[in-house]
Amino acid sequence: MKKSIIEEGRELSLQVGKVFLKNIKFCLNKDSIWYTSLKSEKTMTECLETPEYAEVSTRYRCEKGLFSTKVRMYSDSEAYIYVEHDFSLESEIYLAICIDDLVPFEKLLFYHLGKIGDEYSTVPHYYQEISLGRTPSTPPPPERIRFPPPPDEICFEKETDQSCWIKPYWTDNWRNLSHNIPVVFALFKCGDETLAILPVSSGSYKSVIRFGENPFDYPQIKIWSRAYAKTLDKVIPGAAVASDPDPLTAVEKVFRIAKRVLGTEFKLSQEKEYPEIFEYLGWCSWNAFYREIDEKTIVEAVKTLRSKVPIRFVIIDDGWQSVENNRLTSFDPDPEKFPSGGKHLVSAIKKLGVKYVGFWITLQGYWHGFSDTLLEKYSNALLRGSNNRLIPNPLNYRGFQVYRDLYSKLREWSADFTKVDNQYDILNYVKKIVPVNKAAKAIQEMLQSAAYGQGLKILNCMCMVPEDFFHWKVSNVSRVCIDYFPYWKDGAKKHVLYCIYNALWYSKVCWPDYDMFMSHDPYAMLHAVSRAISGGPVYITDLPTKTNEKLVNMLCFSDGRLLRPDYPALPSPDIIFRNPYEENVALKAFTKALVPGFSEVGLVAVFNINGRGEKVMYKITPKELFKEEAEYFVYEVFSEKTSIVSSNEVISGELDELETKIYVVSKIVDGIAIAGVRKKMIPPKGIKSYMKLGNYIVVELYEPLELVMFSRNPPKEVLCDKGTPLDYEYTEKGVLLTKERAKRILIKL
Repeated sequence: MKKSIIEEGRELSLQVGKVFLKNIKFCLNKDSIWYTSLKSEKTMTECLETPEYAEVSTRYRCEKGLFSTKVRMYSDSEAYIYVEHDFSLESEIYLAICIDDLVPFEKLLFYHLGKIGDEYSTVPHYYQEISLGRTPSTPPPPERIRFPPPPDEICFEKETDQSCWIKPYWTDNWRNLSHNIPVVFALFKCGDETLAILPVSSGSYKSVIRFGENPFDYPQIKIWSRAYAKTLDKVIPGAAVASDPDPLTAVEKVFRIAKRVLGTEFKLSQEKEYPEIFEYLGWCSWNAFYREIDEKTIVEAVKTLRSKVPIRFVIIDDGWQSVENNRLTSFDPDPEKFPSGGKHLVSAIKKLGVKYVGFWITLQGYWHGFSDTLLEKYSNALLRGSNNRLIPNPLNYRGFQVYRDLYSKLREWSADFTKVDNQYDILNYVKKIVPVNKAAKAIQEMLQSAAYGQGLKILNCMCMVPEDFFHWKVSNVSRVCIDYFPYWKDGAKKHVLYCIYNALWYSKVCWPDYDMFMSHDPYAMLHAVSRAISGGPVYITDLPTKTNEKLVNMLCFSDGRLLRPDYPALPSPDIIFRNPYEENVALKAFTKALVPGFSEVGLVAVFNINGRGEKVMYKITPKELFKEEAEYFVYEVFSEKTSIVSSNEVISGELDELETKIYVVSKIVDGIAIAGVRKKMIPPKGIKSYMKLGNYIVVELYEPLELVMFSRNPPKEVLCDKGTPLDYEYTEKGVLLTKERAKRILIKL
């Protein structure tokens, strides 16, 4: 593997798969020398070979002493780059690892924490009024806004600034990007391979990718690792790098490398439990009432909603707390809004048939932290940050007492979970005081320990920064995009785009939450389908009297349990480097659902999110889901059209603006293929078990519903769970449809 590390003269290059990372340089902020350049002088190169990896270490002398650059190869297509030093430091030191060029290179998809866009400063108030049936006092935002915007529009003025939301960005030229656009993940299309780069945050250091010429005056790809405070750490993390012909595999590889490097400090989503709470349909108070909530409003809303749709969890969002000047003054609810207290509120909601209740907070208590009135009780447990606001103290885990008392209070009320907002803002509290990644690790561990120790689960929000998501040891659900804004046509298109593309890599650390939506939104179908296929939570934020019952009931069973896929939905490989908002191409997402006793069944959703409102074509093939050569039964959920196709056979169609379709792709096994239940968006998950015994097939459904399947041989009889004949239709194409609802179906062939 070490042959992939190439030293020519004083230039270091790295071959990862078929991709060459040319002339890798290292620079520390304490001097202006790019090490491995002609100006620098190395002292020694060593190679360490273990059964797991080969590592080349090169030592350089700088003004502070010696440091070592490390290139570790786990395989010919998997590498990790980082630095070690042994300096005695009086102030902060940080690192840039520069990649001079990639050969070959075609296109870049990167995910950034840059500015979110001017439209998001005008949209919320305008569409808030529209969705509530009121006349806005402000003019509407433009109907269509280019995406992605020019690079200078997402650039911050300062290197320390960042957004809480990640967005995808496509370009064929990284050299025109600014240094002040922090990037957390990047995919490079390099000929017939994809190169993935994941900056690794560990110890005191937060790592991102930066482009542009400043501050070290070099306009190439840089891995930028910084603590934002003085640290004694001797290891400065860099990045995991991997290449593969399949972009999805390249993504898998870099996260596998991060796991190997960090060990138990880093948990992938597949290692953690998915909360039972989010197996059910929910409702959140936010877009229905914003901060104008009180005890009567919430209870009456839940009562009305429960009479229409089977919501089983409720989020009491912003507006319930005791606050002053945007700071939290007490852990008890606002006494004017909730005079009977939190325990009475939870009890009243659960008496209506809701199973789980959660309360919204921010990581800092409220938007501007904790009030000074709490200092007397928590003098040692609160830290006054560099922004002069109070946050639970990360030093020696002193802030645990704050989170423990807060979550003990929620548990006293019989609450079940908490939505934790504004997590990204740790940097603004601790910079120049505590290294940001060290502080974030302590805060996340205190938060999770306090919540899970009380039996409460966490829904993470405003947290798409590496100093947060690298530290979710047990927490496993997170918002994957900027807020849902109701009744906004252009926003609906972009919201679905952000969610599905962000899930490409973010789903490796958590299950993606696409946010709430209103079922009575004119664009609700687009939102509903994306959430149904997401694999994550599904919860509405309806005005109680306006719920679209038919649409909502397609998402869940009568007891509120979701028909939830077994994996997060991901963008299909053929569109990863394309922009469905600007290009004439459908957005296409896929996942799978396990039918117990049968096999995994594929699901593909296609969406027309074209920004100009043009019709778009789409193509799907079974080979995008399954490698095995076979025949497949394909069922489209809304039209109920069916077909039998081979692995490479194309199913194509055209979508009108905002139109969406869901295809079920089921391999034909012994003449049988299972699509699932009718009138639900994720049909295969309606099946509890499948069993074939000779000429008999027994299918048990989650609840009495109608079945859709394929059989080469016509049935001789179809019986329901009572042993009586069941009305059915068998078509000349081999499609078997039961026309009566039943929970247990016996088919004799």
